[in-house]
Amino acid sequence: MIERGVCISQSVKIPREPKTGEFDKVIRRLRENPNARVVIIFANEDDIRRLLHAAKKANQTGHFIWVGSDSWGSKISPVVHQEEMAEGAVTILPKRLSIKGFDRYFISRTLENNRRNIWFAEFWENNFSCKLSRHAVKKGSGLKKCTNQERIGKDSNYEQEGKVQFVIDAVYAMAHALHNMHQELCPGKVGLCARMDPINGTHLLKLIRRLNFAAEEGGGATPRSLNITCNYKHSINPGVCLRAYKAGSKRVACGGARHDAAVAEASEGLVMNLTGIAGNPVLFNENGDAPGRYEIYQYQIQNQTAEYKIIGHWTDQLHFNVRSMQWPGGVRQIPTSICSHPCQLGERKKIVKGIPCCWHCERCDGYQYQADTYTCKMCRFDLRPNENHTGCAPIPIVKLEWSSPWAVIPVLIAVLGIMATLFVVVTFIRHNDTPIVKASGRELSYVLLTGIFLCYATTFLMISTPDVGICSLRRIFLGLGMSISYAALLTKTNRIYRIFEQGSMSVSAPKLISPASQLAITFTLASVQLLGVCIWFGVDPSKAIIDYEDQRTSNPVLARGVLKCDISDLSLICLLGYSMLLMVTCTVYAIKTRGVPETFNEAKPIGFTMYTTCIIWLAFIPIFFGTSQSTEKHTLHCTAQTQCKLLDALQAQPFICQPDGGMNVKNGAGGSLHHSNRDTCSVCGARSLNCAPPSGIDVTPAYLEQASKSGAVSETGAGGGGGVAR
Repeated sequence: MIERGVCISQSVKIPREPKTGEFDKVIRRLRENPNARVVIIFANEDDIRRLLHAAKKANQTGHFIWVGSDSWGSKISPVVHQEEMAEGAVTILPKRLSIKGFDRYFISRTLENNRRNIWFAEFWENNFSCKLSRHAVKKGSGLKKCTNQERIGKDSNYEQEGKVQFVIDAVYAMAHALHNMHQELCPGKVGLCARMDPINGTHLLKLIRRLNFAAEEGGGATPRSLNITCNYKHSINPGVCLRAYKAGSKRVACGGARHDAAVAEASEGLVMNLTGIAGNPVLFNENGDAPGRYEIYQYQIQNQTAEYKIIGHWTDQLHFNVRSMQWPGGVRQIPTSICSHPCQLGERKKIVKGIPCCWHCERCDGYQYQADTYTCKMCRFDLRPNENHTGCAPIPIVKLEWSSPWAVIPVLIAVLGIMATLFVVVTFIRHNDTPIVKASGRELSYVLLTGIFLCYATTFLMISTPDVGICSLRRIFLGLGMSISYAALLTKTNRIYRIFEQGSMSVSAPKLISPASQLAITFTLASVQLLGVCIWFGVDPSKAIIDYEDQRTSNPVLARGVLKCDISDLSLICLLGYSMLLMVTCTVYAIKTRGVPETFNEAKPIGFTMYTTCIIWLAFIPIFFGTSQSTEKHTLHCTAQTQCKLLDALQAQPFICQPDGGMNVKNGAGGSLHHSNRDTCSVCGARSLNCAPPSGIDVTPAYLEQASKSGAVSETGAGGGGGVAR
């Protein structure tokens, strides 16, 4: 039934002898699932009547759609006084034909000519509402004494019982089977012989099933089969016309020895074609069942008149007139009877245990899709469910767009930084031969500005669409700019530290403080970064990937795949780790040189820059690891770089404020070398610590000469390394 789309919500048994209230319990059980409205009844007519009455008491008129078996059929007794409850009921009856010969016979029966039927007297009393014995008639009972003059069909209503033709066919099937058994076991004898006393029931059943085992005459018969057609349609008496076939020869007789011999000779392959009293063939299939021929009725109420109407029939297949059907309340639309409503798209059925036609609908949520009626499956990692969760669709690919706020802010800062860096470079070039620029250590200053420029330029690489080329450039320049910057600053602070440390211990100049030595040290430190990047390229070549986990949200609608370079967070920290090492080392030297003379304003801006840079990086690292999305990580990284470089750019301020520089040196005789500084800072717009008029520092001519020879003449700003006052 399930394969045909029909299933049973629940099955309820009616006890053989139901107690009071038993049918009320049955109705309560049927009401447990209000969506299942069709009730198929296999019960006798009395139980059907009581079940309808219980449903009427429960106020379920019009709710249940009853389907009755042939025990209900077209009977009036189950529906009397509860017609509205039974309205719309569909019942069946075996397809029948009224046998006129039986009617003639039955209505002629009287108490005088039908004494052989021991139940006929009881039928007579019930049919005519009388009593055969005067003593059985009680006053006030409304009964009378039978006169024996009553006649069936004249003094009472008479309608032929619907199963009469089947009883007649069954009797004749049994008779022909017994006849065949007699011909087989007792050939040429009259009456029962010893082989049929007692009768073998198994053998008799086998002979009954041989009645037209093949549907057509001769069909399915072996060469030794014998087909016999017996037709008694026009007579109730057993007048039989026999037709025998044997090995292709035809022998016909109506009784007699010739036919009997033929039957006995071919009894092993006997096949009987028997035409029933109604003209239908009497036959049995391989399971011993007769073919079903049914008429389908519906109990309808029209114009306040209730009656059974034929709406179809079954003869090998269903013939149904849906338009002639009418449901409770006169409704023509076919009612629905389901245990559970169909699930929506994207929902799976979860069958209720023990009730295969009842289920709960469960939504395929998250990244699941409906694989079939009962299963939800996860979409592939690069897919997400479509809108109704019936399939999967590709996850949209995104990248950091130039128009995104996460890109605009770093780009704006980078552009301003590049402009400021180029402005400083131009200023240095314009005043390249001034004393203060010369004293600042021009070479390291240009290296420092180059590193700052690379850091700003890396911002554009971080925002560009990732591919193999962009990813390779990111690896190279992401840490290179900072390595160059911090290598230059480390060389500067180390030089200052060694000059003052050596000066406090000896008058001899420290080693490796010449410009060439400083450049060699700086490029050596920076080359370590390049070496690490080259090794990284060899171990893990650059490539662009789509990361589906970075923005895999709980809501698949918001899920995105991020196009990015294949650089893990750990790899990025390792890439920047060397720059961080240089930064920390530079900070240590900045701390050590914090006690230099106040007028030597080289170390203090470097120290301020390094302290601030360390604080920024200490905040940057945990925030970077705690941020899930790549765009925010890139923004944090770009912002950290640009902020650090803006702080580094403060070192160039004195060159802009005092491009001509100045020295104020007193000799031992009270003379002095003095350069007045009355100009204000043109870039800063106001006097600052670095732009303030110098207060001068007195040194002996001998020390000045020695310091100048050793290259220890200081810049008055943050550009280079030296240790002399203005």
